[in-house]
Amino acid sequence: MESCTTMRDVNLLDLHLITLNQELIISKQFEQSEMLIDEKIHAKMEAMESHHNSSKRKLEFISQHVTEAKIFYKEKKKIKFRFLSSITGHEHASYLKKLFKSNGTAADAEMSENSSDESECNKETTLVEVDPIVPCDSQLYKATLNMRTEKFRINGRLKYLKDAIDVINVDIKHNNTVKTKLKTEIGNLEREMEQIQKQKQDRRNQVMCTLVFKLNQLQYPKSSTSKIGDTLVFSQPILTNLYKRVGHLHQDTVQQEIKHKECLGHICKMKTDFHQMKENIKTLEQNMDAAIKKKVGKVIPVDLIEQIRLRDKLIKFNVRNANVHIAYQQELTTLSEQVKLKQIELRNVIKENTERQNVLTEINREKTNLMQTIRIQSAKKRHLENVVVIAEQCKEDIEKLSHIIKKQNQDIEVCTV
Repeated sequence: MESCTTMRDVNLLDLHLITLNQELIISKQFEQSEMLIDEKIHAKMEAMESHHNSSKRKLEFISQHVTEAKIFYKEKKKIKFRFLSSITGHEHASYLKKLFKSNGTAADAEMSENSSDESECNKETTLVEVDPIVPCDSQLYKATLNMRTEKFRINGRLKYLKDAIDVINVDIKHNNTVKTKLKTEIGNLEREMEQIQKQKQDRRNQVMCTLVFKLNQLQYPKSSTSKIGDTLVFSQPILTNLYKRVGHLHQDTVQQEIKHKECLGHICKMKTDFHQMKENIKTLEQNMDAAIKKKVGKVIPVDLIEQIRLRDKLIKFNVRNANVHIAYQQELTTLSEQVKLKQIELRNVIKENTERQNVLTEINREKTNLMQTIRIQSAKKRHLENVVVIAEQCKEDIEKLSHIIKKQNQDIEVCTV
């Protein structure tokens, strides 16, 4: 028995070695291509890392140049501020400004009067000292030349830094382009590696191997087949546990079926009782409607009858528990207060009406006086009209009388003389 077991194990080991040998052959076939792609990927990654480090170093250079440029800009502002402070209030300030902005001569100063600081950076920094055309302080003139020299030196340095930054930016853009290209190539190589590994795995899956099972591990779902691929493989302990579990489940199923039958019988009985009670309720309702119709003359809903009864009981209860004397006293008090209020309102109304009556009386009296005044005025007007008419009629007589009076007066004067 032991020799059979040993032979079986040896045979299984041989089969396993054969399977491993086949897998090694397949791996050997794909090894060279995998190594080649792997080397390419590592080379691309190293190149990309190198470009990344180069870009990082160049960015550091740019930051250094920017810091240095900021320092030079500050120095330039200080020089300009010092120059403007020194020429403040000077009689030749305009000439000194031209000299400070020029590139070396007074003629150049006049030509570069409207030039900006950026254009000054592009000019040559070679300076030629000349005698001032306009007479001014020699020390101030020399100081202006020195500050101009310092300014052009700073402009030259700034131009150099700007050119250096531009060159570094171009290099960084080139590095970024190369990095993008390398990333694309690495992605293509990785996809190629995945395809090769997939092909290798497919070849491995095609390797045939033999396995030995015990008889209790085999179960044929179909009795007509004899292929190993149509069998189910189980272990003996698992099958034992499954059989026990199936037995328990069968017992539970039987018990549940018994309970189900009992519940069905109970439900049928409850349905029968429900229908019987429903018929009884319908019969009682018909009897109640007939009795109400016989007593009242028409069918009244039971809910309405119950509501009326409850209201009647509630009213009787309130009347029985209420004190009628106190209720009447309270009602009388309330009514007396209302009467007082109404009397006050009536008094106010009478007072208002009296005032209105007085006003109307006064208005009527004024109206009467006005009418009398109007009549008197009309009479006076008619009298004046009559007087005017009479005066016009007797005008000649009046003139004659006035002439006679004048003549008599003259005669009297003559007699007195």
